[in-house]
Amino acid sequence: MALSDERGHVPCGTELDALVRQVTECGPPVDAAHQRECAHCRRALERIESVWHDVRGFAEQPVSVPRDLLRQVMSRVRSHSTQVSLPAQPLGATTVSSAIIGQVARRAALESTGSRSRPRWPPTPPAARSACAFG
Repeated sequence: MALSDERGHVPCGTELDALVRQVTECGPPVDAAHQRECAHCRRALERIESVWHDVRGFAEQPVSVPRDLLRQVMSRVRSHSTQVSLPAQPLGATTVSSAIIGQVARRAALESTGSRSRPRWPPTPPAARSACAFG
């Protein structure tokens, strides 16, 4: 049986998207009193939470990254140019070496979420995430 009708509402008229956002973003219910009493909303929330529980499980699994990925990326960055000339400025042209561009790219990669220069050993377990409470 489908959770919603062709307009995206559960049988009581509540928008299914609102219930999905409530579960996926751990947001407050739009109408908590209605959800406590409405069998349609409770059933939809249970089914959404069941599916989202599986998604959370996949998100907590470690991602396997090739050991030499950083080396491959940096090699590719370095191979594209030895120098880059920036558009002319009032005081003259600016030229930047590929080594500097590589360092900037490396630093940006290391500062991005989840990146590190080399694998940690032993690996740290994923942070435990608690599911949202509904009702």
